Amino acid sequence: IFFCLVSVARIVTDLTVDPGDNFLKTGSDSLAILVYQILQIAIALSLFLQVNRRLMIDLEHDIVERKHAEEAARASEALYHQMFAEHSAIKLLVDPDSGAIVEANPAAVSFYGYSEETLRQMTIQQINTLSPQEIAVLRQGIKAGAIGSFSVPHRLASGEVRAVEVNSA
Repeated sequence: IFFCLVSVARIVTDLTVDPGDNFLKTGSDSLAILVYQILQIAIALSLFLQVNRRLMIDLEHDIVERKHAEEAARASEALYHQMFAEHSAIKLLVDPDSGAIVEANPAAVSFYGYSEETLRQMTIQQINTLSPQEIAVLRQGIKAGAIGSFSVPHRLASGEVRAVEVNSA
């Protein structure tokens, strides 16, 4: 709007006043050029502020989403802790590819007689008394989802062997 107003004022001035031979000698032309430059700077600043405001809104939105995701992760972790660590059933989290014991709940620590740290350094082959081939077949069946529950003999820290009902998911 200001560009149009300045241009209309310049046209009216040029029609009413003779600009002469030198374009910049008249005060109106010099003033018009100065106003055009100021308007261009104002438009560039306005666009910059609009883009910056949009970026700030997006940033605030991302921060809110991240906080919600962190809260959901904390709630999920608390639920996992309640379902796994605080459960009275013996639970081992075993990597189906390597057989490594990733995690053991306190009930498993109590049942097997090993410390939690020791259990985490062991593999299921060190507890299970079946042959390595039979254990590998069971692990692959579990990984494929074909085997859900079965009974196997496990050796405790004391050397005692007990039959264990395994439910896998």
